[in-house]
Amino acid sequence: MYDESKGLIAIATGYSDGKYTYEKLNHDLLQQDTVQSTPDQMQDKDSYTNAKGYLKRTVMEHSRSKWEANTHIISDEELDQLLSLFDKGFAVKDGECSKKKRQLCVRYYNDWKRDYATMICYVPDITFQYKTKLKGRLYYQPVRFAFIEL
Repeated sequence: MYDESKGLIAIATGYSDGKYTYEKLNHDLLQQDTVQSTPDQMQDKDSYTNAKGYLKRTVMEHSRSKWEANTHIISDEELDQLLSLFDKGFAVKDGECSKKKRQLCVRYYNDWKRDYATMICYVPDITFQYKTKLKGRLYYQPVRFAFIEL
């Protein structure tokens, strides 16, 4: 079941003795109605439609999850808070996380399982669109980011 103390999603920021430590994503930075979780997406290999029109599927064992959201209009200070958390996750020394590959480990609430799961994922490119500069601070249009399982 969902646990408020764990939140919807948290990024691994430490790794020791085969266990991760996590920091929750600050949901105050997010547009709540843009948060999307697509857990356990099935992957097909060489599926086809037969001569009678029936789909013949070969579903692979490994499924992939995706979690995505938009921030609200965000200041440079708030964006730095979010990206600093990503950087901590990229720096985890577990043999999987990588700043170069933008890979990290996240714990997320899996709606299919009604429980928490973890995934090693990558963060696809993020577009930063400036909104304005006000009193020496930059503000950005909502920033979309995602975590996509490997």
